[in-house]
Amino acid sequence: MSQRIAKAQIVIIVSGIRKSLQLEWVAQSLKQTNRDLTFVLMGEMDTPFFTFLENQKIQVFQLRMNGSRDGLRVFFETLWILFRTRPRVVHTHLFHANAIGLMAAWLLGIRKRIHTRHHTAYHHYYFPRTVKIDKWINRISTDIIVLCDRGMDVVIGWEKTPARKVHRIPHGFKLAYFSSVEESRVQRLRARHKIPTSNKFVIGVIARYTHFKGVQYIIPAFRRLVTLHPEAHLILVNAGGDYANEIRKLLLELPQHSYTEIAFEEDVAALYKLFSIYVHVPIDPYVEAFGQTYVEALASGVPSIFTLSGIACDFIRAGINAVVIPYQDDATLFQAMDDIAKDSNRSLSLVQQGLESVQPFNLPQTMTQLQRLYEA
Repeated sequence: MSQRIAKAQIVIIVSGIRKSLQLEWVAQSLKQTNRDLTFVLMGEMDTPFFTFLENQKIQVFQLRMNGSRDGLRVFFETLWILFRTRPRVVHTHLFHANAIGLMAAWLLGIRKRIHTRHHTAYHHYYFPRTVKIDKWINRISTDIIVLCDRGMDVVIGWEKTPARKVHRIPHGFKLAYFSSVEESRVQRLRARHKIPTSNKFVIGVIARYTHFKGVQYIIPAFRRLVTLHPEAHLILVNAGGDYANEIRKLLLELPQHSYTEIAFEEDVAALYKLFSIYVHVPIDPYVEAFGQTYVEALASGVPSIFTLSGIACDFIRAGINAVVIPYQDDATLFQAMDDIAKDSNRSLSLVQQGLESVQPFNLPQTMTQLQRLYEA
């Protein structure tokens, strides 16, 4: 590896991320405390997140990784970076970074080995053999960050990890980023994705096409809604994933031009401003590790319909800051969307209460907790 390597107090290792507002905000905050900070990014090269870190003049290394077959090479590259940087803290995010980065840190005897658990019961449900790796990652970590109470249930209760290792630190947000969006940004986004201005009633969804996100229940509900409200339009963002074939079969049943698929959009704050109603309906309480979109939608002032999963179980109150529906229930979802469409006063109340309820998810509070953990 020819890139010059400087020493660092903290090395943060991340896998499979193109862009992450959360990690951008964490990087900025840590840099402001004058810490020696390094990022190691595993996965795609030259991502928006890599460019952001370079622009912030934060030491960053890219390790090309297209899957597990690259794991051994990436492990030795990570080992070399950690050997040269000599950090006091290694903090990993997401599965490959956890498995590879923590193993390298453990072998080098790095004292503080932290991973953030970005999934809760996903492996228990869909890849039960991988739970053994999760437990091994838990074992070699000195500290584990979980993002909500359901995460505590899984890591401590289901996986029998000692409670002294586990810390509940929810994501923090720059809430003004979502509430203060220039109209010009919204209109540019509308034009870029060809959303007609005639679509006055827009249902927004930001969720990958994977089974546990529940998009398969949103489309039948919208099919019924658009018969009553022909001006309605469905926007599906992050439109791709391992359940895409099933989702697109359902989309064929919708009227032509009644929906838009967006594979990726960087300006997520402007996206929320397009939505009249926001819908996020994971299929059970444990499939979301956090669910940033719950906080983002309410911080954006969008009346929302949710099922309770991840962090929503901790702060969403049915009928107060959002409409809550049963899991896997397209009939009730249709009724909830229709009710909000017909009752503007209810929408205003949901928006006001939603804005108030997300105030505890502020970035400074999260950074205080994180830095205490780094320094312990």
